[in-house]
Amino acid sequence: MTEGSLGEGFVADPIFEAQKVWKSADLTMKEVAEAGILLPDFVEALASATPNEVPLDRKPYEHQLKAWEIAAKGQRSYMVTSGTGSGKTECFMVPMINDLLKQTQGDQSLKGVHAIALYPLNALIESQRERLSAWVAPFKNQLSYALYNGDMPEEPNPRHRPMPGQINNRKELRSKVPPILVTNVTMLEYLLLRPQDRPILEASKGKLKWIILDEAHSYVGAQAAEMALMLRRVREAFGVNPEDVRLVATSATIGEGEETRNQLRRYLADLAGVSEDLVDVIEGAEIRPDLPSPQCLGALVQEELASLDEGALYNRIAADETVQKLVDAVRDGGKNLTQVADIVKFDSESPSRRTQAFEMLSTVARAKDPATGLRLLPWRMHAFHRAQGGLWVCCDSSCRARSPELAAKTSDWPWGQIHIFQRDHCDCGAAVFELMACHDCGASHLVAQETLGASLSLRQPVRAEVDDYAPDQEDSSTEDDEIEVSGDIVLLSPVDKASSTRWMDRKTSVISDSSHETDGMIKVAVRDLKPSPCCGARNGPSRIRYGAPFLLGNALPLLLESLPPPKGGLTSPSEVAVHFHLRIADKARQGWLQNFNKRLKEL
Repeated sequence: MTEGSLGEGFVADPIFEAQKVWKSADLTMKEVAEAGILLPDFVEALASATPNEVPLDRKPYEHQLKAWEIAAKGQRSYMVTSGTGSGKTECFMVPMINDLLKQTQGDQSLKGVHAIALYPLNALIESQRERLSAWVAPFKNQLSYALYNGDMPEEPNPRHRPMPGQINNRKELRSKVPPILVTNVTMLEYLLLRPQDRPILEASKGKLKWIILDEAHSYVGAQAAEMALMLRRVREAFGVNPEDVRLVATSATIGEGEETRNQLRRYLADLAGVSEDLVDVIEGAEIRPDLPSPQCLGALVQEELASLDEGALYNRIAADETVQKLVDAVRDGGKNLTQVADIVKFDSESPSRRTQAFEMLSTVARAKDPATGLRLLPWRMHAFHRAQGGLWVCCDSSCRARSPELAAKTSDWPWGQIHIFQRDHCDCGAAVFELMACHDCGASHLVAQETLGASLSLRQPVRAEVDDYAPDQEDSSTEDDEIEVSGDIVLLSPVDKASSTRWMDRKTSVISDSSHETDGMIKVAVRDLKPSPCCGARNGPSRIRYGAPFLLGNALPLLLESLPPPKGGLTSPSEVAVHFHLRIADKARQGWLQNFNKRLKEL
């Protein structure tokens, strides 16, 4: 279930993309404070903001420092364009908090909205909670913030304590208006229109100094025009002029060259309502290893390469023309294992070519230039999985089509093959029913519906979901057709010695009154839907559904806990990313997701 296209499995072939390395500034954080770019107290707070600390000896990226310098000089708007993982959030969050701290006087709390951060997704809004709290915590008597989205409750909830500096309910948001408001376009529209939010505007008149627009590249065409009009209305509602508000936008890398920069400058100026002279464009600068001239070095033997340290490995493979083709291909766009195998020209008939491709990626990622410390090809892995709306299972415990892990002697799986698509029959010919699991004990059952006709039989229940776009169909039944009446929804439970059992035709699902086994018949235990026949749970079992929340909330934490740290430790964020991407990809290659069949029942 872990290989092949997404159309045939739960997990698609992973995509490997180059992890860019960004140019660092010449100054450390301590020197940034000494130069007057950031407040010394704030820099000290950043250094102690566990787990989001920024050490005093760390050098920020060059584009981060440029953003801080522009913000320190005056009321100018700017756009930061760079790739994923380049620290764009720090380009606006750090100078914004720094500027707000300058406006506070001693321990006096800053009131009214001074900064609005607009995010396109609620998930991005929530992602800022921990970082904001860590950075604001030392100044919580002076600064506060609110994540204003549809999930914010109206009244305080004693079961959900706010994080340091956070206002987490609408009642306090309106009575203790915080200087930092993190929200989305929809909620901002409500704020401008709803009478109950009028206190926020009244407390913020003339105070708005910052507007942050994250993922600005997502606003194009009509959306960009609507955003420009929205920002104009925001400035009017908050009683400020365009020149009074600094608009900071972040964007993924769009292109290079002076013409691209000019277009971005015009774009941001139109959104901010100011002239282009008051707008700057900051681009992230990527650094790459200076590779030697390509040569044909012959076959690269993995056993030999595995014995080399990262510096010797770089010297051994950096000049290889095939390796350089791979490096260029992955940098130009994401590649899956099959494409990597084609680039490296592994035998297309070899069943292990995908494994060889992954080993080559791992080897190239491990190589580090001893002169510069740059890795030959740091990469990240993108894993795609299906948002599964159900699982369907063969009812025959002796199913010949079962996967090896389900048929193993150590497996306690009581049914046949698992199918991720709805179907009527398994490849072995037996009937298929949808899987259900008990909420309380996790026991597995199959759900069926009785059909009363000339004989009692079972079938898959009709799902409640209706396809509104399905074509109308004429009723094709005739008076001569056998009339079937739908009966109760029942469960097929694992057969054990204590249960009353019946015989069922494995293909037609017809229940037999016979008390002995005949060809094509299997023994089943037919139970009521509620309460659960396994443990008596009142609500009964439910369908198996899982998607991104399940994978992110259950699978990945378990996986990360199992990853051992590398020998010698990690010295930079880039090395941390490379290590964990390597280990996750390695686990995926080994088929780790298959083990979650059992964990599904346990969870």
